[in-house]
Amino acid sequence: MKLIAAYIFHCCMAALAVPWLTMFSSAIVYSLVGHFFSADTSPQMFYSDHLLFVVVVAGMCLAYIVCDTFTNRGAIWIWVPFTVIFLLRILTWKESVVLHSEVLSHFFTKDCQIGNWRDADFSSCADKLFLTQVFVAAVAYSIGALVYEVVPHRASTPGKSAPIHGTRLLTTRGRTAFAVGATALVLPNALQRTLHLGHAKSGWLLPLDHLLHGWLLIAANVAFYGYLCWLGFCFIRGTEGRERVFMAGWAASILLPPIKLLRPGWALEINVIDAFGLAVALLTALSLLLHPSDVADSTDKSAA
Repeated sequence: MKLIAAYIFHCCMAALAVPWLTMFSSAIVYSLVGHFFSADTSPQMFYSDHLLFVVVVAGMCLAYIVCDTFTNRGAIWIWVPFTVIFLLRILTWKESVVLHSEVLSHFFTKDCQIGNWRDADFSSCADKLFLTQVFVAAVAYSIGALVYEVVPHRASTPGKSAPIHGTRLLTTRGRTAFAVGATALVLPNALQRTLHLGHAKSGWLLPLDHLLHGWLLIAANVAFYGYLCWLGFCFIRGTEGRERVFMAGWAASILLPPIKLLRPGWALEINVIDAFGLAVALLTALSLLLHPSDVADSTDKSAA
């Protein structure tokens, strides 16, 4: 039963967390290197042009971190169900064969821009931007789990997975520094939304208007929001001390903004809480970077 639960957990991470992390990572990378590209290159274009590469990197890194932090049971075999689904889609696409020349173009190399999602012919890009992305994410996730198995690493108890409850995520200076940098990059956008309320844009968490309509679109977004809430609860419950404060700040920043879609009159209050939560998370991460907790120190000493 635990193996099945762990496998489902890894499937959710590969299918849902990796695409979200891909969008987040591409936005961060674009903010750092965007000035090297032409003025016509927008964040949406950068995301679309480098989608599969960012998915591979995000999937492998996330799998390694998840396996090191939670459990690695079944993570290597995540690619199996997603590959079956992907192959079935290829076989049913225009009654094509797997090795047809158009298959590679349609699913991998077609020039698709996420910024054109409102266009009438955008449905032809759904396979590459969504289905192929999830398939590549699952394969990359399995590769990351395989790397975790091969590369020597420190485990709390040989042969056993780390328990979810009481887990510490920011256990190294590298992770903590990444948390500080990521929070510092996101915080200015939250402050800008607070100061320029009239320019704030709202929309669906999953912009699948071209694929789903009516209650199906609502159900997909509600399910995704419920998954985010569950994930936030797990991360907050699974951490302790200052790390729990850090996770709570990020959870407030991620979970509260979608409420503006239902209550536009609460936009200002939500934006203030969003910015405040990220500010608290940034200060907490800086505190962990400058003054690591005694738990981490004692763990490092015992391991040494």
